Amino acid sequence: MTPRRVVCVTLNPSIDRTLCRVDADEAGWRVRLEHETAGGKGNNVARILRVLNVPTLAIVCAGGQGAKQITELLARDDVPVHLVPAPHNVRFHTTILRKRGRPLFVHEAGSPWWDDLYPDISRALATVYRAGDVVVVGGSPPPASPVTLVRDLIRYLGTTPTIVDAGPQYLIPALGANPYLVKVNDDELRRAWNMPEAPIAELLEKTAPSCIVGAVATMGKDGARAIWEEAFIQVQPLRVNEIASTLGAGDAFMAGLLWGLYRGETGAACLARASAVAAESIRWPTAGSIDPGRVNLDAIGVSVENKGGIRPW
Repeated sequence: MTPRRVVCVTLNPSIDRTLCRVDADEAGWRVRLEHETAGGKGNNVARILRVLNVPTLAIVCAGGQGAKQITELLARDDVPVHLVPAPHNVRFHTTILRKRGRPLFVHEAGSPWWDDLYPDISRALATVYRAGDVVVVGGSPPPASPVTLVRDLIRYLGTTPTIVDAGPQYLIPALGANPYLVKVNDDELRRAWNMPEAPIAELLEKTAPSCIVGAVATMGKDGARAIWEEAFIQVQPLRVNEIASTLGAGDAFMAGLLWGLYRGETGAACLARASAVAAESIRWPTAGSIDPGRVNLDAIGVSVENKGGIRPW
């Protein structure tokens, strides 16, 4: 399957602010606003896809003043957007870059679920859908959302290829709707199946049969493991010496997967691109930022092993 366009759904968007520490005194830290972007997994993925010249559309649920701000931020990044009005304002994510030590992250939970969200999203998807689209549903749905939310959206879309990258509580119900592909990190996969000590291969074997293509588990510095069209694939990531922030690396990985699919590449090649985009993203302090020229070079250096039907790990 080669998508013509990627539709990225963000149910619980944020305005992401990156603050640079300037000084500290008895009153606290003095900071300045360094950068501001439209956040949430779908928006981060869409922004990277635009940089990679993959046609995309962001569907964003947002209300209040934040809706206007998110629309303007996406327009600044040349990302087409379809706004679904929400009854609440959007949340903020703040990253504080310190002169020493790791960055500090302040995450708001977001506005709670509202009863009309499902029909509003369904109408939006019906309005914008084109033949050949792939839909990505991921990120953190609004608090108190029913665990069947992602499953119900997939069922509404019918035969539309849908890729899922949502929280662990939504994963198992979503498998009942046979998504096209599932991408999840290893911790989320273990929590979804409530098997904290289980090998990743075993959990992928439980997940992949319910998906049309398969399932991918990212593992941070240990790379990624996947069952893709019944083949076990192992990815060893590039080593990145200067890491600015790992925030959004999973979103970058997803964008890289979609980039490979858009190019009509094999599963192994898609995973190599995904790993390269994720490695490039952590060189930047803000989620959704990459240098596409460096990604092309990095993808060559990613180690990918296709083990066929034999479990290698």
